[in-house]
Amino acid sequence: MNLKHCFKMWTKNKNFMAVVGLQICILFVILHLYGPYKLTVPSFFRSPNNVSQITYTNYFSQAFRLRDLGLLINTTNCRIPDFSPWEPEVIPFLKEANLIENCSQKYQNWSHMDEDNLILDHKEMLKTNFTFEKNLSCCYKAIERTAPGTQYNDWSASVSNCTPIKSSKTKISAEFIVVECSIKNKGSNEPPKYRMWHGIATTSNIERKHLIKRKLEFWKKHKTETNYRPPNILIIGHDSTSRLNFRRQMPKTLTVLENLGAVEMLGYMRVGESTFPNFVASLTGYNITEYTELCMKNDMLDQDDCPFIWRRFDAANYLTALIEDEPNCAIFHYKKAGFSRQQVDFYSRPMFLDATRQHQKDKNPKSQILFTAPCISYQTNDEAMLTYLESIIDFGEKNSVPLFPIAFATYNTHGDLNGLKLADGTYASFLQKMKTKGTLDNTILFVLGDHGVRFGSMKNTLTGSYEENLPNLWIFLPHRIKKRFPEWENALKINSRRLTSPFHMYWTLNYILDKFTQTPPPQNEALTISITNNSSKQHKNISKIFRRKYQHRHLFEPVIRDASCSDVGVPDELCTCHFKNSLDLGDPLLEKASNAALNETNAKFQSTNCSKLKLGNIIGGAIIDRPKKKIVVGFTTNPGNFSVEAVLNYEEKKLGLSHMQRTDKINQSHVWCVNNAKLELFCYCKT
Repeated sequence: MNLKHCFKMWTKNKNFMAVVGLQICILFVILHLYGPYKLTVPSFFRSPNNVSQITYTNYFSQAFRLRDLGLLINTTNCRIPDFSPWEPEVIPFLKEANLIENCSQKYQNWSHMDEDNLILDHKEMLKTNFTFEKNLSCCYKAIERTAPGTQYNDWSASVSNCTPIKSSKTKISAEFIVVECSIKNKGSNEPPKYRMWHGIATTSNIERKHLIKRKLEFWKKHKTETNYRPPNILIIGHDSTSRLNFRRQMPKTLTVLENLGAVEMLGYMRVGESTFPNFVASLTGYNITEYTELCMKNDMLDQDDCPFIWRRFDAANYLTALIEDEPNCAIFHYKKAGFSRQQVDFYSRPMFLDATRQHQKDKNPKSQILFTAPCISYQTNDEAMLTYLESIIDFGEKNSVPLFPIAFATYNTHGDLNGLKLADGTYASFLQKMKTKGTLDNTILFVLGDHGVRFGSMKNTLTGSYEENLPNLWIFLPHRIKKRFPEWENALKINSRRLTSPFHMYWTLNYILDKFTQTPPPQNEALTISITNNSSKQHKNISKIFRRKYQHRHLFEPVIRDASCSDVGVPDELCTCHFKNSLDLGDPLLEKASNAALNETNAKFQSTNCSKLKLGNIIGGAIIDRPKKKIVVGFTTNPGNFSVEAVLNYEEKKLGLSHMQRTDKINQSHVWCVNNAKLELFCYCKT
């Protein structure tokens, strides 16, 4: 028996305390908790529902264990410990995730799409004693993205008048629709009995229809020239998903990937704190500082001119897609304007935005905050995403056009360690279906996370402090690719034990295009800057070149064996290559470091309506001796009781703040006075 089995017995059997085998399980856990490691977590035997009550003397106090663990990466410049997903200190935080709503049971399943035909299911209607046209009248509304030129048009969608549905099969020309069915002879103020959103891949997209048709014509013309079209490149991502938590929460999906022969990248490390900078690196090849200077000087400006790789896919006549389930927290939209012009051929945002606004209208019409619905009618958010993705895949297969879709799920996983488990069966079934249909025969698949869990008590553990920097990444190559490029799979296996980052992802995507298309490689971007001579007051324009780093370091050939974090674009404060040594919480250095971090942070808020933060309690402390000495300190603040972790450079007994992050969730009632993703992290608005 092991800890994993104990946990499964505990969560599945409500009468577990009566089971004789519990005694053996408890003894096993005690030996692990208080034997060789002497973990200071005396609250283990509390209910998992009360884990917030757990306190730690110092969440780095077990750092001595690092030397007893195996190593995932073991090179001169990087040593990453091989934590088990089932480390004893993690077990109290693992519990069965609870459904907010059981979508398939709460809502009826009266409609679905068959390519571009809307089908009404009479049998499903009869189950609830309704009959189409007899006591139900149905209609559909077309949903469109608000046209460019309107301020913040990425945050709105236009909805047409309701077109009556006159038969059980209706041809649909719109990309997104919402179907509504009402009981006949009911008042107009009565809410619909049924409402469901559908999305399909179509050439009728208002903004991109000419480009989509051009791509279809290109491949129709070239179909006779070669039967070997470039492979699809499919990215499926989950927010806040570390390598370890993917293994904990997605056993079915994990099994499918392993059976496919996908390779797990054990040394894949994030390059930014949140989703945004990690995707910026993967899709543009620039770090967040370069990106913001180059093309997004203000969060409320659109990002249309940023050099995303989907431009090169457009040039190569790939059909492109961006599918996300959480409009408020989307990759390019959290406290940001997003885009003015639609950047990809198929863009799910209008549909999910309309569903979210309808949910808000139904539940809390006075709220100014968008709260994503747990269900898109009878489908979960993940199911709705994958249904739309499957429509795009079928459209590409039907027209023999290569695809570059990105599907990124946030709702279940953002800030919830256990939420990912709710979607495990959904993704496992989807991948298995894609295999059965033959889609994966010509698809290079990336299944990834952006970072690990950044909030909550789990973060304040030794394991959590490491895994937040080590997101999930699996890569699958189809047989035909392996046969043509056998060195690719060999390189992946080598690189699985080497330090990699989202910058490798960017160059890997480019390398695939290099091999299969004639499109030119990405050029370094330039920005025209106006400079004024102080003495002559004359102006002149100069061109600043933004050179992409880490060029040609893709994953299909062995990467640098002894790479350091700086070699792969990982900032020092996020580097997990060097062991930490715990410090006593009473060490004066930790108090000094905490105050130094707060002083630097408070200075940035002097012109705001935010309160000055003071030190509360120190809850963690460690020192990293190489390559440069750093202090890591965890503490709480007054006011707000924020949980914070700061990394400070410590040279010649001088402290300088390198990085500071919140490790608890932001209470929106505390940050009403700011509308900025960076400011809200450490703001407690004055009353």
